[in-house]
Amino acid sequence: MRGAAAGFLIIACLFGATTSHAQTWKPKPRWQAPKKKKRRGASWKRKQKPTKPVLKLIVNDAVSGLVVKVDGKPVSKRKRTQGVTLAPGEHRIEAFGTKDGARVLFDDKVTLKAGDPPLTLLVKLTPAPPDWANSRQARCMQNAKSEAAFAACVKDPEEDSSDISMRLGTEVAAYHDTMDVDVISPVVAFGIEHVTDGWGLGASALADVVTAASPDIVATASPHWREVRVAPEIHGHVTAGPMNFTLAASLSSEPDYLSTTVGGGASLDLFEKNATLSVLYQYSHDINGRTQTPFSVFSTLIDRHAVTAGLGLVLSKATFGQAALTIVYEDGDASKPYRHIPMFDPDVARDIKPGLSVDSVNKARAPQRPLEQLPTQRMRFAISASVAHRFKRSTLRISERLYRDDWGTNASTTNVLYFVDVGKAFRVWPHVRVHAQDAADFYKLAYVVKGDPDAPVLPSVFSGDRELGPLLGLTIGGGIKWNVGGAETVSFALSGDAIYTRFFDHLFVRGRWGAFGAFNMEILFE
Repeated sequence: MRGAAAGFLIIACLFGATTSHAQTWKPKPRWQAPKKKKRRGASWKRKQKPTKPVLKLIVNDAVSGLVVKVDGKPVSKRKRTQGVTLAPGEHRIEAFGTKDGARVLFDDKVTLKAGDPPLTLLVKLTPAPPDWANSRQARCMQNAKSEAAFAACVKDPEEDSSDISMRLGTEVAAYHDTMDVDVISPVVAFGIEHVTDGWGLGASALADVVTAASPDIVATASPHWREVRVAPEIHGHVTAGPMNFTLAASLSSEPDYLSTTVGGGASLDLFEKNATLSVLYQYSHDINGRTQTPFSVFSTLIDRHAVTAGLGLVLSKATFGQAALTIVYEDGDASKPYRHIPMFDPDVARDIKPGLSVDSVNKARAPQRPLEQLPTQRMRFAISASVAHRFKRSTLRISERLYRDDWGTNASTTNVLYFVDVGKAFRVWPHVRVHAQDAADFYKLAYVVKGDPDAPVLPSVFSGDRELGPLLGLTIGGGIKWNVGGAETVSFALSGDAIYTRFFDHLFVRGRWGAFGAFNMEILFE
């Protein structure tokens, strides 16, 4: 036993020594793969794209009929709570509803960045003015060219509309005055507008049927005449950021007159669309001729350049104002080839009184009957300003235009329109316009011819145009618009004006009464 134990101990010692020696002298391989480092922290993670920002909207107030919009698109209550995923950049938040019977609203902008944590915005609705004009309405008021067009600008901003809208319209207008001038003007118009992309196209076609036998025509032994004027027009605009660009072209064709006009402009929105700067240029090329005579046989050319610079201001949520300066340069002979101007001997001219009848003029005049001769160049200047204010259920628009040209004519035109909403379906408006002007430097009641009858000396410039003499005009009228079904999908408008013009230093007439009426129908597709 003792020998066996000693032998086992010896074997164990030898095995341990062998193992220790093997671990100490074991040769290392010539090449060994480097050990992998442990990944530490987020720097070893794969780089990820920044997440899109999320906007949460909280409305604490109890608001009836609440509508919340982000960039013009309605957002449901569930999405408002969970968060709306948006692209990085600036976004507009709008909300409106009714609280305690009064309209409340919210309108603000937020800027979101990629990778930012979700943003929670408290939507605090505040009482709105009785009614208000948003940027769309303000631009509409600025561009309105008629009572019906201006009336359409005050559409309720809460009415939803699609991105694309199309309008079809037609109008028939008529005019008659006590000087035997009658005009009928049918118009057809079409327009398409993409609200979100910011572009629009439109076109119209007008036809004037004119008949006339006024005293100055009768005085020159011209017969009662009738002619038709055709005037097509096309226009368009496109928005690029704060800029809006417009182009337009039109044509006016009569048997003895052809006018072609092209133009374009640009506007810039500033201070979050509270101010708009605009500039517009138009060029017209006119050919003035005689009826039943080719332009190649007789014609005179007139070139016209017009530049308008304007400024529009949103003075408050209920008030919009604008001002504009227009400069027009005309080059060419615009004298009427049918207008024969009475000439008088110096002794007779002193006794000529305004409003002298045709027969009396023919008895007193000299034998010479020269055609009208106007200056061949003209510079026109006009400054205009207007203010539109929206009350609770009405809109007031007042405009003033001051005019002067280098022919010596000065004029003032004041226009007042007051639109009143009668329920949601009807809108009525009274209209008053006052126009006053003095005479051009060369305008005379009685032009004097000098010299011998065989060699008369005529004035270098003379005209019988009543619109170049001193006058005062007053227009009083109104209209009514009916939105079928209480909305503006289909609308009808009827307007009329009574017009009186007082001529202070003119032959043949002392005053003129006129009546103007128009019926308009418009269909909106959204």
